[in-house]
Amino acid sequence: MIYLLVIIGLGQYKFFLGKDFGAQIIKAGGAEQKLHDITSEILIPNAEVEAFRGHGMTTGKRDELSDKFKVSPSALVTTLWKRGILSRQEYEALKPAPYVKGRIKSQKRSPKVGTSVRKFCGKISTNAIIRGIQTRQLFPIQAQYLIWGAPNKKNYRKYLGELGI
Repeated sequence: MIYLLVIIGLGQYKFFLGKDFGAQIIKAGGAEQKLHDITSEILIPNAEVEAFRGHGMTTGKRDELSDKFKVSPSALVTTLWKRGILSRQEYEALKPAPYVKGRIKSQKRSPKVGTSVRKFCGKISTNAIIRGIQTRQLFPIQAQYLIWGAPNKKNYRKYLGELGI
């Protein structure tokens, strides 16, 4: 947030929205690079992470530091690598796997029509409509208008099936 406020204030906002709807920078050099460095130092103070230079880091420590600084593990590892605290091999080992959008494991079922009708119309109205359908005081088209506000033959048949009529 600080970074965004500073670059907008200085008129250095040079980002665009990619095809994947991710913000990408057009170029980073000069003033932009200084902004990156300042923001990086504010988010992940060098004094806090300098102790890891040459001593190695575990994935547990990576996760602990990312929680402490409120940055993603990927951002933490990349920042430490850019600062020279982590070697290329350590960077590759600690870099989290990229997120792959998976398939939905369980498909949610659609609710019963009767449940939807009861929620939409209310308990008293629904009971009155059911009585009207059972006693034939309501024509099917009238019941559909009362329930859905328009004809809906497919759901009306499902609803009658659920009611056992």
